[in-house]
Amino acid sequence: MKTFIKNFKKYNPYAMYAAKSELKAEVASSYLTWLWWILDPLFFMLIYTFIVQVVFKTSVPNLPVFVMCGITIWNFFNKNLLTCVKIIRSNKGIISQKYIPKYMLVIEKIYVNFIKFLISLALLAVMSIIFQIEVTINMLYTIPLMLLLCLLSFALSTILSHFGVFIEDSANILQIILRLVFYLSGIFYSISETLPANLTSIMMRINPIAYIIEDFRNVFMYGTGLNFQLFAYWAVIVVLLTIIGIKLIHKYENSYAKVM
Repeated sequence: MKTFIKNFKKYNPYAMYAAKSELKAEVASSYLTWLWWILDPLFFMLIYTFIVQVVFKTSVPNLPVFVMCGITIWNFFNKNLLTCVKIIRSNKGIISQKYIPKYMLVIEKIYVNFIKFLISLALLAVMSIIFQIEVTINMLYTIPLMLLLCLLSFALSTILSHFGVFIEDSANILQIILRLVFYLSGIFYSISETLPANLTSIMMRINPIAYIIEDFRNVFMYGTGLNFQLFAYWAVIVVLLTIIGIKLIHKYENSYAKVM
């Protein structure tokens, strides 16, 4: 971990500059520029709200805010994993020219997606005002939940970036897995209200995104406290996954160029 901290301090300016450049390039190549970062989650929220309310005829108080909470968290997680699984291969030119710790490429992508995540959070805040969501002190618990989400995304993205070098079809396999996880994470429904208590407990312990979405809604929409037991449970697991990901990169990064 000492090596990681040292490398992070040294190469973080590069990651931030690369993220800024990528965001500028993305804006420059679109007619609606940064408005797409607002319209994308907004349209998805409208679609899923329509499906839940009209197709399935499910009644949930403040449904648009409820759905937006799930979409905001899922989009950040999903985009990080999908963009990072082949990130080492896609940056072959940069890697061959100069040394950069491969997990810094992951961090750069997380910076990019985090900016879009913050825009979605701002949209969520506006929606909460429109739907008169009560402001409580427990809303501050969204901060540790967001930190957990960021660390989880980094840990899994780092591990996937490693295997993405050696497994040619890793991106296709990941897309299938993420589709399954999407429907098991309660993006547009409440797991605790849909599943029996015993299955809900199991789901909260095997699917970190399901837990984060459920607890995020609880503290943001309903003013309840954080589930400290589950938070601590997932915090320990995510830290272990982060260590595994960093060690994988350190151990094998010299062999990536040979494989590619």
